[in-house]
Amino acid sequence: MKSQDYSLGFIGLGRMGREILPRIHSLFPIRAVYNRTRSVYNELPLEGITCASAPSELAEACNIIFLSLTDTEAVESILFGDNGISKSLGSGVIIVDLSTISLDGALRIHERLAKMGVKYLDSPVIGSVGAAKSGNLTAVCGGDESAFNRVRPLLASFSSKIFYLGGSGNGIRMKLINNAVMGINMSAIAEALNLSGSAGIPKSRIMEVLLTGGASSRILELKRGKIERGDFSPEFSLDHQLKDLRYAIEMARNAGVNPAISATAEKLFAAASTEGFGKEDMSAVASGRGASAAKQYKEGKI
Repeated sequence: MKSQDYSLGFIGLGRMGREILPRIHSLFPIRAVYNRTRSVYNELPLEGITCASAPSELAEACNIIFLSLTDTEAVESILFGDNGISKSLGSGVIIVDLSTISLDGALRIHERLAKMGVKYLDSPVIGSVGAAKSGNLTAVCGGDESAFNRVRPLLASFSSKIFYLGGSGNGIRMKLINNAVMGINMSAIAEALNLSGSAGIPKSRIMEVLLTGGASSRILELKRGKIERGDFSPEFSLDHQLKDLRYAIEMARNAGVNPAISATAEKLFAAASTEGFGKEDMSAVASGRGASAAKQYKEGKI
């Protein structure tokens, strides 16, 4: 497809969206953007892009619209709320939702938009802000295959790996499976490192050894440096990981699967969030403070 075949809109200029947008725009010019917090417009280079005053205004000018939002409620509000994009959508429009939302929410949205003649792709991305900036995200996509084929060149502008997984909801299913495993692995690392005090082995040494064998994991590779430095500035926040664990648990229970391990990880992240670490990086659960939160949870104090 050529750039003139697209009339693109982008909604959601948070930490991920603001990195993805310029990568798309460099190859396929974006016509309009919208963000609920309008001051964000002043922080970004948006030359040649219209800053819409409402989602419905953006939808009037665009035939492919990307969403990069925080949760199910935010997506449904942008789509169907007052001045939502559904007020102005025409048949044949494609919505590409990069957000991580609940499976039930994604399926509801698929159904509602299909009745309007609009194709919705649940296409969340796997990877951190750094991966978004370098164009090395992984896109996992569910929905209409013809719509996916049309937007694949756009996904390739910010994703080095792209997976079409079939029917509606399968992109979200895969993302929630991925983030459940990530949360479980991070919880296991936290437990191992919390043993370092009683064992008298430095945390850095424990991580070094774990990385040499079968106990290694990608999340340990990615977060080792942050844990060693005690730098928990957010790449993927603890509260976002907690949200995704809860969505994954809901999905599992609705499918008749016992999410026992995910539920244990959720307790650790919930305890750390309650103690005030929610805006920090998810690896904060492996800090001494995260361990303190988990201990208080077990004791029934939080």
